[in-house]
Amino acid sequence: MKLFIPLIFLLLANSMVRAQITSSIIKANFGVEGDLEANYFDAKLQNGNDDWFNKLPSGYTGEAVIDTTGAADILSSYASDPNFRKLPFYRTMSVPAYTVVNNRMWIDAVFIRDYHGDDSTMFASGASKNGMSPQFWTCPVAQSVPDKNGILDMMVHVRRAGPNFSDSLWMFGGVSIENTTGDRYFDFEMYQTDIYYDRASLKFYGYGPDAGHTSWKFDTAGNVTAPGDIIFSADYGSSTLSSIEARIWVDKSSLSITPAAFNWSGSFDGAASGSQFGYAGIVPKSSGAFYVGTENDVKSTWAGPFALVRGDNSVVTDYTKGQFMEFGVNLTKLGLDPVTLL
Repeated sequence: MKLFIPLIFLLLANSMVRAQITSSIIKANFGVEGDLEANYFDAKLQNGNDDWFNKLPSGYTGEAVIDTTGAADILSSYASDPNFRKLPFYRTMSVPAYTVVNNRMWIDAVFIRDYHGDDSTMFASGASKNGMSPQFWTCPVAQSVPDKNGILDMMVHVRRAGPNFSDSLWMFGGVSIENTTGDRYFDFEMYQTDIYYDRASLKFYGYGPDAGHTSWKFDTAGNVTAPGDIIFSADYGSSTLSSIEARIWVDKSSLSITPAAFNWSGSFDGAASGSQFGYAGIVPKSSGAFYVGTENDVKSTWAGPFALVRGDNSVVTDYTKGQFMEFGVNLTKLGLDPVTLL
């Protein structure tokens, strides 16, 4: 699907600045520095850190998270058949779930290449916001995607910082986009239900019971009794991550409860101003950085073994500056680790 049209918030700068790191960093042995390549850090060879892909020969210990099976055949088809470039595909993690690699537990991962060309999976402008029920999301029959809204590829990976379930849980996300000018926004939204899109009817199905989502539920002591939907909203400026916020779907009445695992940030947004259900912002109980994020700051950044199909259907091997953005979230510190939460 294409870029969600996000709700824009005025964020309180003090807590947000302390919460995030916008310089290159390695967390849980995974590089967050605006590139896709294992065994590199800040555009320099550095043996040992994992990343989305790996193009170095054997002898380097950093591993690729995403399975690259069939990459050569895909590139060959791109070269011989321009229409093939418009088709989506996905790849999952390169090892089975919960495999310990380099002393870190890899839980899951996925890489998805979006549709290109005229597309009926894009959202109609202004009519498909996150706070709405997916029942009312609307898509056109088929039309070209504006550059500013075009997502080319996306990827997500979840791992622990060590080999055990007691080690910190990290989620990493990456997005490559068509347009690199001005501010750019994207949302990673995680549902409890299996939402799916029916191309024939241009409708979404499988949404949750609480205004189209699944709400988090708490007991009177603030303990989570049932998890619900989560969204991470990121704002990238002209050169770096500007802000990132975590929100969870709740009944407005839950805001009167003090959660045991995290605190409310004060924001709440549903489909309309008087909505009973909506996304509420959360922050950790303790201080310290729990978000990391950056983008590629050079134009020659490798785009991975599947290359990159641009919005004009051309195939390139490198990202332009600012075309790839990635972030990481310490879910344990944020209070969203299921092992400690439930």
